[in-house]
Amino acid sequence: MKVGEREIFVPSPAAGTYVSGGAFYTRPSGLEMMSIHGYETRNDICDVSFHRWSDDNGRTWSEPRAVETYVKADGLARQRCLTPGVLDPRTGRLLFFILQGYLPNENCLDGMTHYGVLWAISEDGGRSLCHEEPLVQRGDQYSEMHPIEGVWIGRNCIMNGVNALWLETGQVLFPAMVTRLGPDGNYYNPLGAFTYTDVVVLLGTWERGRLAWDWLARVEFELSQSTRGAIEPTLAAFPAGRILMVMRGSNSLRPQMPGYKWYCVSSDGGRRWTPPEPWGYVGGERFFSPSSISMFLPHSSGRTFWIGNIAPRNPDGNQPRYPLVIAEVDADSLMLIKDSVTVVEDRRPEDHPGIQFSNFQAHEDRQTGEVVVYLPFFYPTPEGWTGSLHRYRVTV
Repeated sequence: MKVGEREIFVPSPAAGTYVSGGAFYTRPSGLEMMSIHGYETRNDICDVSFHRWSDDNGRTWSEPRAVETYVKADGLARQRCLTPGVLDPRTGRLLFFILQGYLPNENCLDGMTHYGVLWAISEDGGRSLCHEEPLVQRGDQYSEMHPIEGVWIGRNCIMNGVNALWLETGQVLFPAMVTRLGPDGNYYNPLGAFTYTDVVVLLGTWERGRLAWDWLARVEFELSQSTRGAIEPTLAAFPAGRILMVMRGSNSLRPQMPGYKWYCVSSDGGRRWTPPEPWGYVGGERFFSPSSISMFLPHSSGRTFWIGNIAPRNPDGNQPRYPLVIAEVDADSLMLIKDSVTVVEDRRPEDHPGIQFSNFQAHEDRQTGEVVVYLPFFYPTPEGWTGSLHRYRVTV
């Protein structure tokens, strides 16, 4: 694989603001795209989001349309974040998930007891949403405030994972994160790390033009595996009906623990999963990885790529979040092919020591077959996290 020169996709507007986001196709075929990027001045809170559209495969873009994502009213702050759309290959509909919740203390950690997920459909390339409603498990006992088994908004929460996966049945698998409840019925963070979550898998089925949701499974880590539980699941489909899930863990507060990415496999459509184990290379060698997002990207060549951080040494919680790499997944073992690992970006001598190459997005270019990676450069400054959003093209 070969990585082209980086370019700035969206510049940071000022010191103390970093830009995250990316772009995606809005139709099952053709070159129409939508771009969503947001400005962040506080940890894990998006101040404002901007939507743009392109008819020429991302070469030119419409003027950005500002969308409120952080609103204060009546003494309460509400966060509402639209994730990249996911195309249904059968119906051509564009499915969005929306993370939404009130933050009483204007702190991202308020979300651990207040976040819920909505889903919505667009039939006009993302310019408008229809059928927007809370994601609620099927059954009379469930509601917006008790959306799925084990979650009561106000005591714990549900948050979206990295990507949804459309199945050959026409149904969609949605991996999510939920915070735990303790013996007292409230949010439980057993080790006192930044957060603690488990992963749940939900199944969406089209019924009379809307998606009905069923709870399939819950994946939990042992405290000896991750101090923050299972975080940010990403899914990929492989032959023989196998589904691979890779999750972020953490050794925060316990740096003597090894920091890995973790995986489990389902062979029955997401209903049952193997116990989580450290992910690694073909042949069994493991690699270190910080607590950071990663994602799978299926390619038109039939290959599946993984993008994420592989650390040169055992990480300490989130750090170091470099280099960012892309690698091919072996379709038989479901492990990474070590010889395919290619660095997309690494810390350069002129970069800030605390720079992070994370919170990225990616897609395959329909004209060239290149993998296009949208990577924010963000690092601490006296004014706060700062950094522009960059774009890379990777020839695979």
